[in-house]
Amino acid sequence: MRELLAKSLAALTALIVVGLAAVFSLVHNAPGPQEVRPEVQEPVPQFQSPAVAAGRAAYDRNGCAGCHAIGGQGNPRSPLDGVGRRLAPDAIRDWMVASDRVRPRLSAAVARMKQSYAALPEQELQAMVDYLASLHAPPGSR
Repeated sequence: MRELLAKSLAALTALIVVGLAAVFSLVHNAPGPQEVRPEVQEPVPQFQSPAVAAGRAAYDRNGCAGCHAIGGQGNPRSPLDGVGRRLAPDAIRDWMVASDRVRPRLSAAVARMKQSYAALPEQELQAMVDYLASLHAPPGSR
């Protein structure tokens, strides 16, 4: 009798853990209210100025696509399509390095990771800001 009770309790516990993990996954990966995913994704620019091309190279070199997507390339959880339309370059920089202005809106882990970008050479950081700020013009105009 005790063995049957122990097995039943173990099975119930496993089901509860799996169920809670599924709920956590759904809640954690659901888009938040400010995360509106664009239906039409902005294509990755084909014609870029040298400064914007340097920013795209820095974006790739720093592995930004692990957390963000542009033109459907990268992690779709946090798309950056049209970010240049929505944010001024100084705000883009604030988000990139998790400045004091935006840090309260980020999880502690994300803020720590983004703060490491503040240690990048200024030229590389500015190139990425320029690239992201350029993501608002019609394709081919860069």
